[in-house]
Amino acid sequence: MIGADGAVIGTLKYVEGWTAFNASDISEQSGHFFPLKLDEKYSGKQITCTGTKTKTSQDLEWVLRVADSSSKFTFSTDEDGTFLTLDFSGAELQPNMVSLSAGNKSVKKATRKKSG
Repeated sequence: MIGADGAVIGTLKYVEGWTAFNASDISEQSGHFFPLKLDEKYSGKQITCTGTKTKTSQDLEWVLRVADSSSKFTFSTDEDGTFLTLDFSGAELQPNMVSLSAGNKSVKKATRKKSG
């Protein structure tokens, strides 16, 4: 959920091996992803999203890769200026759960991906 102030509240699950996000960079294929559809009033406009990287597109549908809970993403257009800043400090980022086989038992181990 996105609050009126741009605060993102909720749980983001860890996703591993999602090649559709970035087929050429393996390091960006796993993590916490947040889908977002912008209002139709921005249709046809050049939208710039500034976060861990900066991207400009006319797309209304975005998927953000959230590195950690201090992540912020700012959306703007030349006409409207900044119209949305998302703040993930209130969101819960679930750890990566790796399945390990231990004989006949399945054991789950929490791991955290190192940022860097």
